[in-house]
Amino acid sequence: MPEATGRLVAVANLKGGSGKSTLAVHLAGVLGERGWRAILLDADPQHTAYLWAKRVRLPADAERQPLGSIVDARRWVVQLLGLLSEYDFVVLDLPSVIGPAVASALLLGHVVLVPVPPAAVDVEGTQRTLRYVRSAREARTGAPPMVRLVPVRIANGHDLSALCARLAVFGEPLALPLGEYPELAACFADGVWIGSDSRFALARQAFDRLAQLVEGLATGAGEPPLVARARRLEVPPAAKTVRPLRHLAPGAAATPRRGFAWLATLWRRLPKGTGRPSAPVRG
Repeated sequence: MPEATGRLVAVANLKGGSGKSTLAVHLAGVLGERGWRAILLDADPQHTAYLWAKRVRLPADAERQPLGSIVDARRWVVQLLGLLSEYDFVVLDLPSVIGPAVASALLLGHVVLVPVPPAAVDVEGTQRTLRYVRSAREARTGAPPMVRLVPVRIANGHDLSALCARLAVFGEPLALPLGEYPELAACFADGVWIGSDSRFALARQAFDRLAQLVEGLATGAGEPPLVARARRLEVPPAAKTVRPLRHLAPGAAATPRRGFAWLATLWRRLPKGTGRPSAPVRG
């Protein structure tokens, strides 16, 4: 398989309803319109982003690839690396609960976008998310993920300076805010995206700026250590050849340190070799 030269953009927030799927779908579409080979990968068991993308003429591919069990983590990672060999950008919509998918994405992602609505309760959810981001940084010495907080649903007249002051305590840089565009609320129900027609012109401009930021961040991001290691591995493609790690409990990802510890253990147990990971199994 060709080397994994694409860039993984993980959209993460452990607070449900933060706008992850909206951000992921439109960003993937805009990247596709800008000429990149882009794919939307939905790891949320609800498949909201995938179902949405399949209903619209999104200029990007879409797949669903949930990861609910630790025993499937190796196959999931290998499939993800396969997509990175085929696409310039993989935009990953993550679930709102900590687990194998979130831990894997933070260890493998080049760019991490954290959508943050203005409500105080959503800001608290962001704090939990960033604890895991910090754990990923510790595990990725020399090649940390490029992280941006993305203020979303910012209404006209909202005191943006107050929100920025609250977010400043996290110590993470901010992307330009995405406004509260009323027409976006009907996109899923109407089966459209912001590139469908001119009524989304303002939202389209905002996402175009975000896409430009992502392109710049991805260019400057170092290669995650696990991606580099994967290039030296020869992994069997069939699901039946993936040995379950029975000594690791399903709840091993309950805390940041244990979550990244079990994933590191998983990768140490992969067969060593000079080959490349096998092609992904499409579902």
